[in-house]
Amino acid sequence: MSTNGFREDELVSRKVKVGNEWQTRVFPIIGGRLRILHESNDHLSIHTEIVRLEPDLVVIRAVVESQKGKFNGTGTASSQRDARLADSLVELAETRAIARALRFGGIGVDYTGAE
Repeated sequence: MSTNGFREDELVSRKVKVGNEWQTRVFPIIGGRLRILHESNDHLSIHTEIVRLEPDLVVIRAVVESQKGKFNGTGTASSQRDARLADSLVELAETRAIARALRFGGIGVDYTGAE
């Protein structure tokens, strides 16, 4: 297990362009954040709501409540930005919203989600 609580199988390496150069960055999958949340909380709830639903754009708001408090996150997905997953925009936006709320709640703060 890494020092940040994620297991190696919960981390993904990807090349990203920063300025004019490519760098390898590490991102956790949402399952890792959820595992950490479940292991460290007796009281837990996750609620999501569709804020905007259009054929080519979805916006979802997530509220994660744990023993630390209540944390909000918003996730978006669009057919233009996420062409490979255009058939799953609602799920993608929801996953992003939950990941952001979990990050605000202190789980994997130093990482953007792989999703």
